[in-house]
Amino acid sequence: MLKRFIARTSFNFATAKRIKGRPLWRSVLYALPLGLLIASLSHAATTTTVDIQSDGRSRQFIAYVPTSYDSATPTPLLFMMHGLLSSAADAARPYGPYRWQDLAEQEGFIVLFPNSYQDDSWDMNSADANFVRDMISWSIENYNIKTTHIFSTGHSMGAFFSYYAATQLRNDTHPIAVFAGHSGGIIAGLWPTIVPSSPPQLRGMLLHSPADSVVPYSWSSDLHNTLLNRGHISELVTLADSLDHNWDRSYNSAQWDFFLAQAPADPAPPPPPPVPSIGPFGIGILAALMTAGAVQRAARQPSPSC
Repeated sequence: MLKRFIARTSFNFATAKRIKGRPLWRSVLYALPLGLLIASLSHAATTTTVDIQSDGRSRQFIAYVPTSYDSATPTPLLFMMHGLLSSAADAARPYGPYRWQDLAEQEGFIVLFPNSYQDDSWDMNSADANFVRDMISWSIENYNIKTTHIFSTGHSMGAFFSYYAATQLRNDTHPIAVFAGHSGGIIAGLWPTIVPSSPPQLRGMLLHSPADSVVPYSWSSDLHNTLLNRGHISELVTLADSLDHNWDRSYNSAQWDFFLAQAPADPAPPPPPPVPSIGPFGIGILAALMTAGAVQRAARQPSPSC
């Protein structure tokens, strides 16, 4: 049967058709270098589990780098903070509820999925804040990060931590420029931390369903109102009742658009250096040089014959 199949096969290199006078096998060989060049210019997306030391502890996160990453181009950075009793692995599942990798491929940004320390719960303390700082430092050391475009979002307890991290890092050299929180907020105006009443300004988007049966909607509305009352920027998005406490992935793009709209503008390029003034003395020297040049040119010209 195998012999009959081979006998019926119309293609083989011995009887290959010719393409524009060239055997097909030779055309294939000529095309290989171009294909290899194109393949070398594209980068496959990478998902890497990273272990670092932070505050004397072993901490872990997952880094997703999109296909479009170019080391010559500054790239935005997004943190996705997992919820209570969850993990970085849950938040980073390609077919899970969050799927930030899909938008990262479309928009060209790097996503970090941090792991809380040991008990699947964010501690909201200096160790957690320093962990975020260390992840930012790691990202800057390993990738070309657009440091004015460092963002954070999170779900449930991760939403509380997203707000907490933005508050704790707001005076840093590389702060979280804009944060978002899905189904989080603030409890009694105190936890995880009070809203600061002084600059620099916080910029945040809060998303919450009024029918949330786990975290009351009022906790997000309280944080929203307090942010506005204390001179910060906040947008409150009221989600459908049917969502309950679940993540609404259709708002990933809305979060990203908010991040970009609220991020600091790129610094203006430096003005061109001023044209130096030569002054009267310089003008006199320039005139003398021009006169001397004219005299030399006139001397080199042959005298007209009679």
